[in-house]
Amino acid sequence: INKDFTFNNPSQFFMIDNKDIVCSYSKYGDFIDEVKSEDISFGELIDKDILQVITGLVYSKTDEVPYTTSKAILTATNISLEKHALVYPKQRYLKDSVSISEDLKPKKGDIIISIASGSMKHLGKVAYVEENIDKYIGGFLSIIRSNDIEYSKIILYNLLSKRFRTFISRLKDQNINNLSTGQLRKFKIKIPKDIDEFNNLCIEKETNNNVI
Repeated sequence: INKDFTFNNPSQFFMIDNKDIVCSYSKYGDFIDEVKSEDISFGELIDKDILQVITGLVYSKTDEVPYTTSKAILTATNISLEKHALVYPKQRYLKDSVSISEDLKPKKGDIIISIASGSMKHLGKVAYVEENIDKYIGGFLSIIRSNDIEYSKIILYNLLSKRFRTFISRLKDQNINNLSTGQLRKFKIKIPKDIDEFNNLCIEKETNNNVI
């Protein structure tokens, strides 16, 4: 046995194809980058009370039950990478007696984002919430809530952009990947000069394609 054998760079054994990560996740391309806009950091939007980030519930495994209750928990598997929407292949349930803040229920206009994943492709994936959801987000998710719903689609298409995927690709940390609110604060959001015009453009594109 060669006792001198060492891993100088363990992360090299978790190499991934950046082409799958550094690309736009938007079906319509990055039209957010084509409109006149100004760059404002995510952190500034939080500080100005335009956005808030709500971290998901961390709970004990002993609170989980194998049957349906009123406390359904959403996980990263409930975010469709292709549709950017919530899907329900399976859910987790907690005991009815578990106390959970109502703030953890997704509301219309919210964006749910995956903040931890073993896959860089799925880290930072998002779902746009079309209607109020009577379920709660789990610990590996966060809600990005716009205090003015006019900003919701602006934030969505920034987070689907190639710019954001490039930002995510720099967060690789061996075989576990995390996106903290502190890291998210650094990302530059493009805010269109004419917000109404941009939202009308979103409606036009989404209506022609039925779904995001």
